[in-house]
Amino acid sequence: MTCTLDVHGEMRMVRELPGGGRAVTLIRRHRNVEVEVASQTSMNPGYAVS
Repeated sequence: MTCTLDVHGEMRMVRELPGGGRAVTLIRRHRNVEVEVASQTSMNPGYAVS
């Protein structure tokens, strides 16, 4: 897993998945709320990520 934090406080986490895919999570604070967005990609056609 790779984790970076930028000067604005946004954190990015990238994790390698089996088959060459990636799971990306972005976390950002907006005032008093922490927001998280996650996405997964697959490099293999027909490969399901749960």
